[in-house]
Amino acid sequence: MLKTPLYLLIITAMTTMLGTSSAFGDSNAIDDIAVIKNIGSHEYEPPPSGKLSQNQVEEFIVITEKAEELENKYSGDTHRKRLALIEAVFSEEGNWAEYQWVHSQLRQVAITSQVNVEHRDAANRHNSQLFETYQNRLQPLLQ
Repeated sequence: MLKTPLYLLIITAMTTMLGTSSAFGDSNAIDDIAVIKNIGSHEYEPPPSGKLSQNQVEEFIVITEKAEELENKYSGDTHRKRLALIEAVFSEEGNWAEYQWVHSQLRQVAITSQVNVEHRDAANRHNSQLFETYQNRLQPLLQ
């Protein structure tokens, strides 16, 4: 079972409390903390096969692209920019723990893509095929 590390939540919450406005709309820092607690409680049990689904890759792309849009939008507001990915996961009704797992699997594929196919496990070969399908959109997001 994957859970968000507590230290990430504490750092994010402290950063949020130091800000003057909510990162999630025209609310307040208390609402930010509620969102962070909600996302921090997300759990995800990766499939035993370790294989990504097409839906997971597509959702990862949507969330990550949204986070990049938000980072650009908040370029002058360090507080809100720092929370852009959390806001993107929250606004897309995603699962933070699942998003982190999908991200790690895609990074693994990107790193091991130079290794001979026969030396990779079945999950990595499967995930590599999905990666290739979305390569043009994924590569910029994983750099």
